[in-house]
Amino acid sequence: MIGCHRTPQDDTARKFSHGTYDELAFWARALNSSEEAFFLGGYKDVFENVGTDDLLKILNFIDYADVNQADTAINIMESIVNGEEEQEEEFRNIYPETTPTPSDTTEDENGSTSTTSISTTTTTGVPKKDPTKDVKNLMKIAKKLTGTGSLNYYITKREFDVRMKAVSPLGEFMGIKGKYAEGWTALKKDKNEAGPFETLTNLKNYVKYNIERYTVIPPESKLREIRRVVTSNNFAMEAFKMSSANFGKLGTAHTNGYFKFPNWNTPEWTRAKASFGYTQSQDRPTESVDISSELFTEECKKKDINFVGMISDTFPDHGRKNPSSIFANHIELDSRVITLDITANQMDTEPESPTANKFSERCEIDPKLAIKDPFIITFAIKSKRNHDFGRKLTSYYDSFDDKRVTNRHCVIWNEDIGPFGAWDTRGVTLVKADDAQATCYATKLGIYAIVAEIEDVPHAEDDETWLNIVKFIGYAVSIILLLIFIGVVLSSTYLWEMFHLIAVNMAFCLLFGHIFMLISEVNGIRDDRDSCSAIGLLILFFYSGLSVFITMECYAMFKAIISGIIGGHTRTYLCFGYGVPLFHMGLSIYLHLQEMGTDPRCMVGWANEVKEAFYIPVAIFGILSVFLITIIVCNINTPAMRKESMVEELGSLAKGLGMFVLLYGLTWSWFPFAYMRFPTHEFPDFYPAFQVMNAFMGMFFFVFIGLMSNRFRTALTGGILMRRKALLADASADDNYKEQVDDDTITTMDDLEHGDDDEEEDIEAAPRSRPVSGKSAKQELSEEVEKPEEEILPDPNEDDIPIISPETEEE
Repeated sequence: MIGCHRTPQDDTARKFSHGTYDELAFWARALNSSEEAFFLGGYKDVFENVGTDDLLKILNFIDYADVNQADTAINIMESIVNGEEEQEEEFRNIYPETTPTPSDTTEDENGSTSTTSISTTTTTGVPKKDPTKDVKNLMKIAKKLTGTGSLNYYITKREFDVRMKAVSPLGEFMGIKGKYAEGWTALKKDKNEAGPFETLTNLKNYVKYNIERYTVIPPESKLREIRRVVTSNNFAMEAFKMSSANFGKLGTAHTNGYFKFPNWNTPEWTRAKASFGYTQSQDRPTESVDISSELFTEECKKKDINFVGMISDTFPDHGRKNPSSIFANHIELDSRVITLDITANQMDTEPESPTANKFSERCEIDPKLAIKDPFIITFAIKSKRNHDFGRKLTSYYDSFDDKRVTNRHCVIWNEDIGPFGAWDTRGVTLVKADDAQATCYATKLGIYAIVAEIEDVPHAEDDETWLNIVKFIGYAVSIILLLIFIGVVLSSTYLWEMFHLIAVNMAFCLLFGHIFMLISEVNGIRDDRDSCSAIGLLILFFYSGLSVFITMECYAMFKAIISGIIGGHTRTYLCFGYGVPLFHMGLSIYLHLQEMGTDPRCMVGWANEVKEAFYIPVAIFGILSVFLITIIVCNINTPAMRKESMVEELGSLAKGLGMFVLLYGLTWSWFPFAYMRFPTHEFPDFYPAFQVMNAFMGMFFFVFIGLMSNRFRTALTGGILMRRKALLADASADDNYKEQVDDDTITTMDDLEHGDDDEEEDIEAAPRSRPVSGKSAKQELSEEVEKPEEEILPDPNEDDIPIISPETEEE
């Protein structure tokens, strides 16, 4: 004892030690098992000048069945694992290589020349060491060290103490916060390596064998309770052996027969708590397992209980999974790893028994009891990143993480999946989870963890050459034809009625949608996230607006065909057509701001949720449009409207609109299979088909919405001016001709505008009758041509006359 000693009962300072002390060290915390060497005061053993490679070679020739040699091997391994990482000095070849170069010729004052040879000296470095080499070598040594085949049948106290020393370096080795992090990371790429799970499983079985075969000398003496806790910076293990009676007392009525592992309040686990990053203010870390004290039945219930529990702070998981239960392409550990194993056995101490001094067969837990009282495992979530419903709006992406967690699972390691095992969800169930922790129920013993499904890293394959050529041609043709359509409608007052005003806004949205789709193909835009976000939002706005305007056009046509109601709501349709996509864009920004601009093709965002937020409104309005146009087509031959010229005009519009809606709906039904990912299903690649059809959508619009409309064709071909000139000529020839006739014999300019080109013969055969107005025919016709559209009251003599809008030029 150094210094003095006193207790609360006797505060007298006593037992002073005499002597001189040098370099005393005081520790403010308890040291874990891997730090006990600090008490040696800097002393290094005889292997201090031996490199890691040489030490590993020595370990290959040790007889691990011999306790003394095993003790030496464990000490060597601990010095390798806990020692400082070796720094390789830069090596240069002492024999430099000379490379000749063109000579340099000079001329002196006497005119003679001399040639000097110039050479370049280079040195050769040593190739970088393979980071997986030490990891693979240590895995081989660990397999030999933890092999139970060479262990003695009876494990004495000394041998037990020696064997348990291997837990600390092996647990530290299976971590990614030490010097082997790079090696474990590189080893993930090797699909032919079992990885760390083989080492962890062997270590669990190694500890279990030692605790099961622990023998009290003399054998006939009563078993005393054995408990061992080993900790390191990355690993903690507790193993104990006790009688079944004492094990049953661990669970109380207050805890429904459950007890907790580990007990973080004990001094041993307090050291582990500090090593795992928990502060002293946290009384109890999150990780725990609630275990029922009733796990065995019949004869096994009377035997001694062997318990092994382990917790790994970090673990180099290789991401292997059961594809039938975990569908994501990429998973990562999102918690610490907990290992649990409980068995029962007992030595026969009856001297007369044929199995005297022999251990009974190992008893496993009763699966029925495990289902009745499952293991309740609580994990701390490491990422603490969940997809929030709402986020603070900022002008930058403040907390975006490429490794976006989409889902979490409670998993257990299943050795029967694949050649090396994989994570599986069978036998464990996630019952509760939030940002901080998750709780699972398990009915099996094994290795538990929480794995997070990680969204795939944004990537996109380059388009084929033929696809680029075809879609660029399509976009160019579509943009030109859309500009022609917009120009014709805006320049002709003859087309300023409701249906073509809605159609011209459809053309605007489709035009800008095509333009921004083309801009999204620029690499500079795709590489800049801000620009990519802006282009994606504009694509969202204009294609959403296009879908809404298509629905408005179908609804207006539906009212005209079914109810005979035309016009009166054009401004409402326009406000709705731009208001809905504006709200859609704002909602998308609010919900998915931090995912904006992550898609390689600038289609809003990479996550499926972002694309779903874009696609769902487009799909809803598309389905509604298909529903309305189906009703329109079925009733096109029996309209509620009686005016023949108007019925003919609406019929041509309805047929063209029906064809366009069919093509538009078909194209956008491929969008999910072109831009979204479905890891659990295999679908054909619809991206080329979607791109081609969408690129030519402007051409389809011009053909079906434009050319199939009688009014648009008349305006496009100049038929309006020809008819007006002919009428003006007839009016000049008979300027004084006035006659009162019945309404059904009147032929006006508005009637002519609603007819098609084939009606010119009928126009000439019609009686030239007009009401007496006191004005010349030329004046009346000029006023009629130039006057703005106004509402024409319906004829009171007609029944069920349709309501006429200001947008339609009806009499």
